[in-house]
Amino acid sequence: MSEQEGRDLQGWLIPEDVPEPEDILIDLKDIKKIEVGPMPTKAFIDSVKRFGVVHPIVVQRDRTKYTIIDGRRRARAAIIAEHVSISARVYPKKYRPTMVIALNNLQSANPVAELEAIEALIEEGASEKQISEATGLPLSTIRKRLKLQRLNPDLRKGLKKGEIAVSVAEKASDLPEVVQDGLANIFVEEEQLTGETVREARSVVASEAISTIPMEAFEVEEEPWQKQVIERVQETVKLVPIGEGEVKEMFLKIVLKLSEDIGGLVVIDDPQESESDG
Repeated sequence: MSEQEGRDLQGWLIPEDVPEPEDILIDLKDIKKIEVGPMPTKAFIDSVKRFGVVHPIVVQRDRTKYTIIDGRRRARAAIIAEHVSISARVYPKKYRPTMVIALNNLQSANPVAELEAIEALIEEGASEKQISEATGLPLSTIRKRLKLQRLNPDLRKGLKKGEIAVSVAEKASDLPEVVQDGLANIFVEEEQLTGETVREARSVVASEAISTIPMEAFEVEEEPWQKQVIERVQETVKLVPIGEGEVKEMFLKIVLKLSEDIGGLVVIDDPQESESDG
């Protein structure tokens, strides 16, 4: 892709007439419920209690509420630390670069948020390649995230909350719907879904798939034993000296008999006799 094409993509995703974001303090009670990402550690919460949130979070304004684009862990820590407000960079609701920010900052930590950002950009007309070029997110990662669209709703919710590992969710998304439903039931009952459980489900699916293949597909047709003997006899005849016609005749009878058994006719070439004729 040329430099000009790269600028065109950036211009498509980041129009020049969008207002500048506001850097302000917002009330934590005005932030929409945080469902994505891991919980902050105790050490991080203690740090926020002592020093506050150093780096502003990034949010998108939706009337009187705010949706966090980047900084969920900081916001959670501030809430646990019983802060009333938090510094934030506020973008308008339909500002597409907020989705770009999400793609750039939520890699691996929040795969469902990343998926939702990709889905939003695709909905607005962007191709997978355009999203990759404009955000720097590898095309392979974008396609991995889009595979999560096939995930059972309960499993997707668990992934979104950080209760299911990304690698486990990716493997589960490849399974048939009915198998995913079973895994979702296990997740709801046990409040966890392990890689071992998904591996067992994949193994069952593979076994069932193999069992539907006709046994004939596993059978390898062997050459008739007669043909194998004929080939060895032909090699043996080459060792018989010139003039031993009776021995050769005996071998010839064996070959002819075996040849009849398999419905063919085999002629023994004698290179030694050919040479003597010359």
